[in-house]
Amino acid sequence: MAFVAIEFEEEQLLVAIAQKSGLRSRVSKVLVVDVNGDDDETVGQRLKEQLSSFNAVKADLVAIVSRSLAEIRELTVPPAPDGELPEMIRFQARNEFASLNDQWKLDYVPLSHDPEAPRRVLAAAINPQLESRIATISQHAGLRLKRIVLRPFATLDLLKVKFSENDSLLIVDQNLDSTDMSIVQKGELVSTRTVRLPRTLSADQRAKQLVTEVRRTLASHKLSSGGEAIESVAVSGEEARYRHLKGDLEGKLGLSVSFVDPLSLMDVATDAAGNSSSNRTAQDDDQESGEVDRARLTSLFGALKSEIDGKSPQLDFANVRKTEIIKADYSKLYFYAGLFALVGFVGLLSAWLTLRSQSLQIEIAKANVVDAIKINQGDGRFPSVDQQLNEVRLLDQWKINDVNWLTELSDFSGRYLLPDDVIADSFTASVQRDGTPKIVLRGRIVEDLAKTDQLIKALSQRPYEVEPIDTGTIAPDQKSDYPSTFEYHLRLPETVKLDLNKLNRRAIAFGRVESPKGANSSEGSQP
Repeated sequence: MAFVAIEFEEEQLLVAIAQKSGLRSRVSKVLVVDVNGDDDETVGQRLKEQLSSFNAVKADLVAIVSRSLAEIRELTVPPAPDGELPEMIRFQARNEFASLNDQWKLDYVPLSHDPEAPRRVLAAAINPQLESRIATISQHAGLRLKRIVLRPFATLDLLKVKFSENDSLLIVDQNLDSTDMSIVQKGELVSTRTVRLPRTLSADQRAKQLVTEVRRTLASHKLSSGGEAIESVAVSGEEARYRHLKGDLEGKLGLSVSFVDPLSLMDVATDAAGNSSSNRTAQDDDQESGEVDRARLTSLFGALKSEIDGKSPQLDFANVRKTEIIKADYSKLYFYAGLFALVGFVGLLSAWLTLRSQSLQIEIAKANVVDAIKINQGDGRFPSVDQQLNEVRLLDQWKINDVNWLTELSDFSGRYLLPDDVIADSFTASVQRDGTPKIVLRGRIVEDLAKTDQLIKALSQRPYEVEPIDTGTIAPDQKSDYPSTFEYHLRLPETVKLDLNKLNRRAIAFGRVESPKGANSSEGSQP
């Protein structure tokens, strides 16, 4: 019996094939399929051709999506049993997630289990475009899509073999141009974040930046958990390949570091990780050796192991949790049926009283309907329901087109300098009374005028006008790699403000013209 796990990335698919015979299972092949900008149908057909060589067509598929392709939030909802959580969490997620709607797949992992106390969960969602891409490629590859899991949880499923459920540790799971950092406590993943690392970095540069990000992750967890520290780190990959990272983590942060080689935790064929893809690119790792970096295989092997062992993943977008519907026990109805037959004649006696009462209720309901129709149509004192709905629609449109600070923050982060050059202490975003956005940025920077000019130039590209409000240096008794301080105010140029004011006036005029029939004549006559 064949099992297939695929990690879906933007530029390529990482595929692992396992065969199970009796009680024995083995990973027979690892493939890398480049997307090269092809449509999903073409990618699926190309994948099918390669899978057919290993008798893996029509196998069960476990799809893995990167942490960076999903939205994750920690949510808190009122006390409730497990069966009532799904609807409560989806309702709460609509307020917490940036773009969630009914088409998004949402699943969660409980972080607290007492139904009498507020429930904390780690919720995650993927957009319908990603789900459609996975389904299309799976269909054209001849695979049966069974599960869609999140990469950090798949990685944890493999590491549970090596670590105790009582361990508290940080998992550093490396990939091509990103690294997942997940906090695990008592066998449960409580938080996870993804760090982008360019492929062009050298081994020393990569290790240096990873140490910085590990320090930030541990400091953030210590702050959110009330001072609880993590002292152990598990790094995916071979220790010999990342020995400088091990030395930095142990020497600079005082952590206990262990490496996890996924090939040592499963039965793997000798040439399974060989590069059998005919269209690999020069940017792929280990091109000279023709092998896939073992660090990337941790999540694939974890997903395969759980599926082969028949264990359901903690978080599955293909089988999201739903509210439990408790079916009624109809066996007791037979007993009550006999009782009702015994007292049936009492019902006949009281039937005419019930009919009389219902007739009176019908008359009252008719009168209420007439009043409701009058209210819906409106009069000289109150607007009609249609007019009110139109005003609500205009408010919704304004809200949709309002400033999306998550988008602004994402663009801001992409243009910001590296952490080795500058640190942001505070980022304050607001909308002024005239409807234009304003950003106040405070932080520290290295003592290099070229870096300061580079930062101002990068911040001005939105476009924003950057106004330096305060610059200085930190106190002499405070040692820091960032001796200079700054405070910048970012505002829209006057030309952009004029354009926004014109759009606001047009929107106001449009709202007046679009008022439905039944509105006051003075409103309908406005230009």
